[in-house]
Amino acid sequence: MNVSNFKNGTNNPIHINFSVGYFLLSNITIITNLFLISIITLRRIRSLNSTIMASMCTVDILYATIYLYPRFAFPMSSRSNIYFCNILPKLGIAFIINLSFHLCLLSLDKYLSITRPFFYNNHATIGKGSLVICMSWIASLLIAFLPFFTFDNIHRSICSLYSENLENDRIYLLFVFIILFFMPLTSSIIVYLRLFIIVYRHNSRIIYENASRSNRAINVIIKNKKVIFQVCAVIGMFTVCMTPYTICFLTIGLVAPLSKSAITHLIASQYLAFAYPSINPLVYGYFMADTRHEIITLFRKMCGYSTEQKKPNHYSASQITGKLRSNSISINY
Repeated sequence: MNVSNFKNGTNNPIHINFSVGYFLLSNITIITNLFLISIITLRRIRSLNSTIMASMCTVDILYATIYLYPRFAFPMSSRSNIYFCNILPKLGIAFIINLSFHLCLLSLDKYLSITRPFFYNNHATIGKGSLVICMSWIASLLIAFLPFFTFDNIHRSICSLYSENLENDRIYLLFVFIILFFMPLTSSIIVYLRLFIIVYRHNSRIIYENASRSNRAINVIIKNKKVIFQVCAVIGMFTVCMTPYTICFLTIGLVAPLSKSAITHLIASQYLAFAYPSINPLVYGYFMADTRHEIITLFRKMCGYSTEQKKPNHYSASQITGKLRSNSISINY
């Protein structure tokens, strides 16, 4: 699942301190996710979207503390306990799969709130969402530890970071990458393509009904263009971080032995992919209306600016649909 399965990070050909790099990455991941959790908790933002966000941040924090620290920042510490050393790679897979599930849940939440607003308001409760979140945690653990129930064994005498059954392991990793990369990417594209179509139709209707291009109509179009920018930012960040590693791993990562050039590409792309959990809370937190307002307010206080400003309007999904029909408001992401 990562470069250290093929070559020890301390012997990589790139002239960087591998452990220090992952130590800093782990710290940044913990800080950014704790920041978003504190915003959601202290400001008492209670919604299904924020519940999924808080759970996703928890996954990211555990990923950094339980996986990145012992596996890459302090690799010798994980080898002192044979059982922990053997299950550590599977824990990393579990956290990444769980993160992918949360990305899909966020996309599904956004899709239902836009396309079926009345159903969403009546059925998308925090309780039901929490149940689905628990199922995603359980499913990710079952998928990650599936090799131990099928073709792999936990070694009791040696620390083994990779499977001895390479052929079955390759098939399993291909399956994992479908969940890790293609499933969240596909769900995000479907949801945000639907959002783009709604925005485009909304703008076209405004232009048609406001031939004079009044200031009000222009303002609505500008706001809708911001929605398109937000869509591009969310999908673009995931694509930029995860695509290079996915391509490298599927094309050269499953081939042994690896050349120095292949290891170099894998290390660089892996570092970028593993940095995504430190970036995605900032992206989603900023583009979620409630948390964005609280983040901006907090930074204004820290910079000494007045916080007396008009709070942005937050609309429920049903309100969004009604407003769209009257052409009086853009979609609030």
